[in-house]
Amino acid sequence: MKPVGLFAIYEGIAVLDSESATTPFFAVRPVAGHSTYFVGKDADARACILIATANERGRKPPPIRLENLDAQFELACMIGTQKVW
Repeated sequence: MKPVGLFAIYEGIAVLDSESATTPFFAVRPVAGHSTYFVGKDADARACILIATANERGRKPPPIRLENLDAQFELACMIGTQKVW
């Protein structure tokens, strides 16, 4: 079976209506072979990659904001997969 690329996963995601959400909401699909990696879209169909991590408690790293990249750590958000649509 040919592996599916990240763009193909992204293209297959439908944007969810999240206007009533009080936290950021992402529609996601898992990346095959990586149980903690998800490709997704926010409410405006902007691409995102969510990575679940487990680390020791302490000071969280500051956000990284570049021209075309925004990395946020310990983001409180809701994610939805196709199973709940």
